[in-house]
Formats: sequence, C-alpha cells, structure tokens
Amino acid sequence: MRVDDVDHVSRYVSCTKHKGVTTGPAPIQGYPPPAQPWDLVSMDLLQLPKCCQGSQYLLVCVVHFSRFVILSAVKTKTALAIAHVLVTHLFCSYTTPRVLLSDNGKKFRNALLMEICAKYSIKPTFTVAYHPRSNGLVKREIRKILQALRHVVTSLHDNWDDWIPQVVV
Repeated sequence: MRVDDVDHVSRYVSCTKHKGVTTGPAPIQGYPPPAQPWDLVSMDLLQLPKCCQGSQYLLVCVVHFSRFVILSAVKTKTALAIAHVLVTHLFCSYTTPRVLLSDNGKKFRNALLMEICAKYSIKPTFTVAYHPRSNGLVKREIRKILQALRHVVTSLHDNWDDWIPQVVV
C-alpha cells in the first residue's frame, strides 16, 4: 500500500519539485571514549534551595573514564565563583583534565574560564545548545544526586550542603 502511495505521489512533478525532502534530525555525535583517567570531565550546575551557609548551586563534575563524581556547593553562578571552585576543588585537589565539557551557559563560556583553561592546558568543549542529552552523563548523575538528597534533606531544605559527602558515596 505504501509503495503505491509513494509511486502515485512521485508521478506528480509539481509535488516532487516544490515540496522538498524531509529528513529527521541528525543524530548526536558521541565523544570518543576517554583513553585514560582525567581525559574528559563533564560539569554542570544544579540549582537548589538556598541553604544555611548561603549556597544555592551545586557544581557537579564527572570524570568520564571512571564515573567519579566531584560535588561542590557554590553561592552564585558567576564566572569567578565557578572558576574558584574548579581550581580549588578539582584542579588542586585532584588534577587537571585534558578536556572540560560543559554547556553553553555564560557561567561556563566566558573569558575567565577560557584563560584558566589556557593556563592549565585544558581544552574547553561545549555541548549543543538546548540539548541536554549531549551532556548525558552529568545529567544522569544530577538525577541520582537529586534522588539521594530527597531522602536525607529535612523538610526545610536548608541543610542540603551538609549531606554532599554522603550523597556522593
């Protein structure tokens, strides 16, 4: 039946000439698997209710090779705050990744972070805009973190930063 329909429509030159070809969206190109630890690290910010210490965001970093998760509470999502957390909690505590993957937000794509990446010889890479699946590993970890926090945080939601070490384990 479908073959007959396609054959029937293709006979009309005006239809085939003016309609154009419809295709689906192109598949997302994957990242090559990391060859060694700290080859590729993804990061994203999770917004949570303001806690007692004043933090409102959680910076989530995931090492692709081992799926190791590093969490850091952040008070604001400014470039300076993100850069400070990356340098003190990731680069100085562990090591510098070869590639740092994040979304296209101003908090990650700015002159300060580009300068830091150049200083530490890190290649910054950015995901496709409005396409959360392109940074799926960190998005999946965020979902797990939220699920764990829902179990342990009080009804006031003002102590989530106290539970960060237990959530990672």
